[in-house]
Amino acid sequence: MYFNCLVAQTEWMRFVPGWNARKSMIIQDTIFTFGTGDYNGNNNFVYVNKSHLNGNIIASDTLDYYYLNPDPYSQSEYRSKNTVIYENGKFEMALLVIEKAKSKYRGATYFFNYPNYSKDSINLNHDTATTFITQFSKINTNKYAIVTPNIVYDRLNAIENWYLFNLTNKNPKIIKQQLNPQICPSCHSISFEALIGDKLNNENLFLNIIDKWDYHGIPAQFQSDIIKMDTSGNTIWTCRVNRNDSFNTSHFQFVQKPNGNLLCVWNNYNYAPYKGPRNYHYEDFNDSNTLWFAEIDYNTGKILWTKNMRTFLRSKIKQGDFITSQDILIKDMQLINNQYIILVGDKTVAYNTLPYVKRKAVILKIDLNANPIWYREHEIYPNDSGDRGMTVYSFLKTPDNGYLLTGEYMNINGQASNGEFWQKAILLKLDSFGCYQSGCQSTDDTKIISIENKLCKVFPNPISDIININLPINSNDYWQIEIFDNLGKNVLTKKINENVSKIETKQYPNGIYIIQIFNPKNNHYETHKISISR
Repeated sequence: MYFNCLVAQTEWMRFVPGWNARKSMIIQDTIFTFGTGDYNGNNNFVYVNKSHLNGNIIASDTLDYYYLNPDPYSQSEYRSKNTVIYENGKFEMALLVIEKAKSKYRGATYFFNYPNYSKDSINLNHDTATTFITQFSKINTNKYAIVTPNIVYDRLNAIENWYLFNLTNKNPKIIKQQLNPQICPSCHSISFEALIGDKLNNENLFLNIIDKWDYHGIPAQFQSDIIKMDTSGNTIWTCRVNRNDSFNTSHFQFVQKPNGNLLCVWNNYNYAPYKGPRNYHYEDFNDSNTLWFAEIDYNTGKILWTKNMRTFLRSKIKQGDFITSQDILIKDMQLINNQYIILVGDKTVAYNTLPYVKRKAVILKIDLNANPIWYREHEIYPNDSGDRGMTVYSFLKTPDNGYLLTGEYMNINGQASNGEFWQKAILLKLDSFGCYQSGCQSTDDTKIISIENKLCKVFPNPISDIININLPINSNDYWQIEIFDNLGKNVLTKKINENVSKIETKQYPNGIYIIQIFNPKNNHYETHKISISR
């Protein structure tokens, strides 16, 4: 991230174009957000959204692979939070594209430069196999990529092999590889998950791998290991972080502390097969799951200590949630100013009045020994029964010392272009205390976002023949009105720039309808639910 200004503390939330957002970067005074959109349910494209530091959208650019490779099934996706590099005034992105290879379609990894979207010559693809990339990053002076070609084994199964490439000077060189065996219930399958550099020695790297076994169509048991190795791929030591293999290590993350040791976090989200109280031969949900932490010694790879945060989280998490109170899945973790660590993710929440679950955004601040400093939850539209919440993928520290969370928001009230769910990329800006409403740290309690401050009025409700929509006074901007029936079908799209608008509904049958009101100039969204009854 590259900052050149400091601004006052701000908090805001914005929906941005596209269907999901994986990664944001701040370059000078602009937020660049990378993700994937969809035209019609099966034609993906890559988007890059540009916003001001106050959240106002500047513009969005798209890369549709179809225009580079004209074929009905060609498409492109930005799949991982860690596949973009900024240097020398431009971005380099590693993307998954769908294209025809011989007589079949495959997923392939290609590199593109932005803003001109020129294609690079680097080729990491393996024959006709689908090749995914999970990380593309620059560590010190070298560039690295983690890729996996999926080798088809039979009609239902594919074998994942893994490669770690050094891409310095655009000359791919494999420095570590994992060729996995054919799938079987007792086979161990190793996957490369994340790579970071050693801050104390530029000649070393740390690789997180997952050892998966007990297959029943999926890896039902898995444990995270950390490998310390040199830049040629030679192993120095290996550490299995969770020494109690009764529990799987879900959503494992790690950072290096200033003293060189590694601090790790995971959630014991479920039991391994046959290890739970119900003795299932599949993995079994752990009703007592919580966040666990461990510190690994830099020189030996030995675990220095392990502890959980169950007691602290029990005191902070809202008691109205059921299913579980602590199924927090950490998606990103960063050391800030060599003084403390910020973790972000999301957790499940459901209420007795709702048939479905939703996700709450979570942000946690800890010291270098994993002692909690504060914890916040942020719920989007708490009174909307269609809300399915925010899934968080990554975050960054902003120039005002706050935090910008990047992810996606979903609502069960669908729209024609998106089948069942309304889904948008979302940016959530919090202050330096993790608050959406300034001052929440005064009570040091979990906070619920209340973003239902409606600027527009829709009445009456229920209605018979006419909907009245009142826009803000002296509004010179046009507003877009969309109405959806209870099946998610778009029944009306209209642009208005009047303060008062009347829409006839005589042609619509009785039922529940969703009205979405959008101002493209300031990116303001509102959702209203009405009932037509005659």
